[in-house]
Amino acid sequence: MEWERFARSRGGEFRGRGAHRFYLPGCEIECDYREVRVLIDQCEGNGNGRQTRVRARYPLGVGPRYRMYRRGSIVSADNAEGQIDVLAGKRREFDTTFAVLSDEPEATRRVWGGQVQAWICKYFPHAEVTSDGTTVTLRTPGIVTDCQLLDYLLACVGRLADIDVCGVDALRDVPEAVYVPPSGPWDRRSKPRARLSLRTAAVTIEPMLVRGRVFTRAMAQGSVCERPWSAVIRDSTRAEELATAQGIDLETAHHLCRAGAGTIARRRGEAVFLWPEVQTEPRRLSAAARGVAKLTEAESRGLYR
Repeated sequence: MEWERFARSRGGEFRGRGAHRFYLPGCEIECDYREVRVLIDQCEGNGNGRQTRVRARYPLGVGPRYRMYRRGSIVSADNAEGQIDVLAGKRREFDTTFAVLSDEPEATRRVWGGQVQAWICKYFPHAEVTSDGTTVTLRTPGIVTDCQLLDYLLACVGRLADIDVCGVDALRDVPEAVYVPPSGPWDRRSKPRARLSLRTAAVTIEPMLVRGRVFTRAMAQGSVCERPWSAVIRDSTRAEELATAQGIDLETAHHLCRAGAGTIARRRGEAVFLWPEVQTEPRRLSAAARGVAKLTEAESRGLYR
């Protein structure tokens, strides 16, 4: 069976009813494309028989909403209201055939690269692509069995979903850290993170999704503190001021101030530095990691008691 052979060639997983010349419902493939996991399966078309369906979730389930459709097809007024054709005039071949409607034009343009547009024009001229802000879905008529075409489907959806909302490049470049990529099923992927072992404290740096916004945090676990506290650090905060106000040593305060604007909290058995956005500078991630590690390490030795 071509799907099974394709999954094996890409190091993916095939689930179905074995080698059968008919592509029965329930046959599906999961493969990695860069840092996203892509699912290829089947679904019923709109009166046109079965379709090949390809899906992938955005990292943390956060991305732009849009709908790509073939010009001349019926699009309801409700779907089009308040949306614009975000790729109009960008690529003539694509633009004359397809429209991409979205009320998030800048974010949508960033994910719709020229290579994806070229592949869709050449290989999938009757496809429809949608994003609900969590998952990218491509549907194309018929059951695609050619391994090269399956590879293009994988690449199209993988590229559309593989957006860096987590500051992955910075996580990879943190000095002395081990980068841990996402893993797990396509719809339940773990978060990317960087891990450091600094003397007695292990530190995890990872993205956090809070009320639809993505932040970065650095967290170290240690002994249970006797005096929970928190402080807001601004770009103008001086290490000497922080050390005096919180009763911490000057070296720790210098690390925390080098991390940039954010909030530091010492509570229960952990110390956490939280930035107000996605932190994209590896040196600041490293500074925060060393700061929270020293907080838990120092208190475990009784220096702040």
